[in-house]
Amino acid sequence: MTSALIVLVFGLTQWLTEVAILLGETVVEVSIATSSLESLCPSESRLATCFFGGSVKVDGEDIIRLGTIDMASHISVTLSNLNSFGRISVNAMKPWRFVGSVDYVPAPASWKLSGEDAAEFAHLNFKISKIALSSFAHGVIGQTSRVKYDSNGQAVRTPCSCPLIPKSNG
Repeated sequence: MTSALIVLVFGLTQWLTEVAILLGETVVEVSIATSSLESLCPSESRLATCFFGGSVKVDGEDIIRLGTIDMASHISVTLSNLNSFGRISVNAMKPWRFVGSVDYVPAPASWKLSGEDAAEFAHLNFKISKIALSSFAHGVIGQTSRVKYDSNGQAVRTPCSCPLIPKSNG
């Protein structure tokens, strides 16, 4: 079985700012940084054609148009826009058995930030829907949050590093 490598980078805000998914020779990179292709997007109805924000590279090439890119080895990358964020879906079947998505989430409009400041407060959400483990990859370690409650019963989110899929002892 062929393995996948996933690299996550957290910015100074402790929010996820960059993701790289390596599937053999195929590399998918997502960042909150503005795309070098941004100037090619139409000013009217931008979200009907171009990805919500940030930058996406597949095998080193910048991608900003919505739609699906079929790569070699049963790998597809789809860029889509939802109501308030953009989603990059990665499907890698044989031999990878990996399905995941990266969401580009901009700063809320209610913060009324300028374009440059708004980009700085964007973040990425990363979700693994399916991953095949092997004798070399025993599990997935991630950063997540657990909800705790203060004395008034209000939720307080605290970050922790928690194993999401423990290594089996068999």
